[in-house]
Amino acid sequence: ASGTAQTLDDTRKRVGRWVNRWKTGNPFAGLTARLSSSSRRIIGTVVLGGAEDPLAAELAAVIREDEWGKGYGTEIVGAVLLFYANEMRQRGYKLPNGRLCHKAVATVRPDNKASKNILINMGMTKYAEGKKFKR
Repeated sequence: ASGTAQTLDDTRKRVGRWVNRWKTGNPFAGLTARLSSSSRRIIGTVVLGGAEDPLAAELAAVIREDEWGKGYGTEIVGAVLLFYANEMRQRGYKLPNGRLCHKAVATVRPDNKASKNILINMGMTKYAEGKKFKR
C-alpha cells in the first residue's frame, strides 16, 4: 500500500485477485463489508486481508466523516476482529500466503484518537510507530 488512491484498472485487478482467492475457499483474501444506515446509504467499509507480516491479517476501516462518533467503527471492527477472524481461524482458513492467521494488525494515524481507542478497546496493543506512507 502506498497511501495514494488507485486507478480504476488497479482496483479491478485487486478485486479480481480477491475474488479468485475467495473462489478457492480463502475468506482472508480481502473481506470487504459495507455498512448501510437506515437510509440505505453506504457509511463505511472494513477490509481484513493479507498484511506485511506473514502471520497476520491486516484490518482497515473507513467511516464517512459525517457518521463519526455514532459507534459504527467500534461495531464493525468488533464484529470483524472478535467474530469473523476467530471463526475463520477456527475453520483453518489460511492467509493469502498460505499460512494460518495468528494475529491482526492495523495502521492508524497518530492524530486519530478515535481509531486508536477502538483498537485498544478491542484488545490490540501498539508495537511500532513510524512513517508508512509518503504523505
